[in-house]
Amino acid sequence: LPPRAVLVTFDDAYASVAELAAPLCRQFGIPAVFFVNAAFLDNQRLAPDNLVCYVASVLGMKTINAAARAARGNETPELHSVSEVFKSLFPGMSLAEREVFLEELRRLGGMSESHMAAEAGLYLTSKQLRELASFDFEIGNHTYSHVHGRSLTQADFGPQIDRNKAELESISGTRVRSFSLPYGSSADLTCDLTGHLERSGHSAIFLSE
Repeated sequence: LPPRAVLVTFDDAYASVAELAAPLCRQFGIPAVFFVNAAFLDNQRLAPDNLVCYVASVLGMKTINAAARAARGNETPELHSVSEVFKSLFPGMSLAEREVFLEELRRLGGMSESHMAAEAGLYLTSKQLRELASFDFEIGNHTYSHVHGRSLTQADFGPQIDRNKAELESISGTRVRSFSLPYGSSADLTCDLTGHLERSGHSAIFLSE
């Protein structure tokens, strides 16, 4: 690296990175990596964090707790804030439990997730992703559907790591060689995950702590 090197990274592939961040990076010559969850490209569905925040805001924590009990049983500790969902509930869930929780949120909220996602337009389109790559910004892996690394079993690596890498490379036309852990904690960087990332062609792992 050159002296005083700087690299800017953006997680989650919100549309604002193409509309606001990328033009600023181009203007000032700042290199950047955009870490993307392919599941949410083209606004077909909502990311779990956005779904949780929406339900908590509109329906309250009572609905969040009902969905948590449906996924993990009636002994699940009471959640008092959205931050507790991300810090306590999600990290301890298997991917199957998390999907039950999210499906229950959709049911209790009586919502059409695809309609809400299309209306909100929160995330990058495939066209915007290709444009980012064409400007020599790097596209990185952020798991397929934004999951905690500690929740991943060996069987999950293919659907969450390899699938995301393949889809991003196909859409962007560039090689994906970097991985950013959703939520950024080193507790999610398990030995099995590290080994799989190395074997699957990733050469850099990013944390945020």
